This record gives sequence, structure tokens and C-alpha cells, in this order.
Amino acid sequence: MKRLTVGGAPARALLLPGNDLPAAFYLPLAGALAARGLPTAVATLPGFDGEPPLAEPSWDALAAAVLEDVPPVLIGHSMGGMLALRAAARRPLGLTHLVLLEPAIFPWRWLARAAGRRYLRSVIRGDRDRFENWNGLSRRVADPARYPRAAIDLYLEARRRGDRATGEALFSTLPDLYPLPEVAVPTLLVTGRETGARARFLMRCLRARLGPAAWVELPGAAHWLVHEADEAVAEQVARFVAV
Repeated sequence: MKRLTVGGAPARALLLPGNDLPAAFYLPLAGALAARGLPTAVATLPGFDGEPPLAEPSWDALAAAVLEDVPPVLIGHSMGGMLALRAAARRPLGLTHLVLLEPAIFPWRWLARAAGRRYLRSVIRGDRDRFENWNGLSRRVADPARYPRAAIDLYLEARRRGDRATGEALFSTLPDLYPLPEVAVPTLLVTGRETGARARFLMRCLRARLGPAAWVELPGAAHWLVHEADEAVAEQVARFVAV
């Protein structure tokens, strides 16, 4: 599993990207974390952004790849949030904090089943031209008109380079990950306030199921809070890790 490190080695944090989002997408956030004393490595997961896929891709296989070298802080965004939770549940030696940024984790198995089917249909198997003209992404950011074009291009290129079979394997088996595992380290849930009332309700339910997790809502940011609230995210993570 490739890692892009910002702020010097060894990294104190590992960031797991969302679906089809490349490591380069997270460089501004990694830089903001490094500036606060948290050198961060961003992973390129097998099967994503041109990285060779695993022979039998699965959540547990990807979690095993993550666990080969885990720094004290594990951060997961969107799909990477579910993967980070899965990895942290194995209680790896040396892990001290878990941070979930807008995690693609649903509070209940039945909802994960429905959401997984919809995501497979509309994103994994969907009309890719819809994403080329940005319409398919508009709900992921607070203000599409102001979102950096360079970040969109990074996403689109990584999406073209991704292995569709890996996405199929992951999102078709979301219900198999329930009940949600318990983790033994302090957990921080970070969400964007502009994701909408329904998403915010689901995050409140998720927080209740994660136990004593801390929760922060950031104004002016949505599901892709990267590039919208990098400094705010980094500040919250730095405070959480220092507690």
C-alpha cells in the first residue's frame, strides 16, 4: 500500500481516503496537520488510483493492509472512515486515537444495505459522464462553484484509474460489517454542517452507536470537507490528539 507523507517521517497519522479520492487530493489537509505537529501519511489503497488491486478485495483484506504499519492516529474520510473503524477494531498495538471525517458508516444494517445498493447503481456502475460534468458531485460540497477545479480533476482522474471490481466487492458487502465493531481508543467524529438535516440526523445516531465519541460540526463544509475546511479540521484533530 503506497503512502504519501507530509511533514517528515515517521508519520504520526495515517489518512485513509474516500472512494476514488487519490492521496494528492488530501495534501492541503495533510499539510495543515503537519503544521500542527502531526506529520501525516495519506494512503493509496489497493485497487484505487491505479494501485494494483488485491486478488480478493474485501474490507478485511484492506484493513490488513492498513495494519501493516499503523501510526498512533488513524484518520478515515468517507469510505476510509468505515475502513479505519474496521482496522481500529482489531486494536493494533500503538494506536491511540481514531478520527472519522464524514464517515460512510450508517447506524443500522438495513440502511447500509439500501445505501450500498444505491451507491453501486449510481456511482460504481453508474453513468460516468454524469461525474465528468460535475453534476453528480454537487451534493458532496457546500458550494460547487467555489470548490477548487484542481481537486475535482484529481478526483476524476483517479476515478478513471480505479478498479471497478474493488468498488463492487466493498459496497456490495457493506451489510456484512454489522453490527458495528467496538474500538478501544478515543474517537472523534467530524462532519460538515452543510450536508443537510438528514445526514446530520444519521451522524447523531451513529455517534450514539459508537459510544463515547466526541463530535464536531464544521460550518461551511459538506461531505467533501477537504479543501473547504482543512484548517478547521486540522485544528480539531490536533486538539483531540493533545487531550
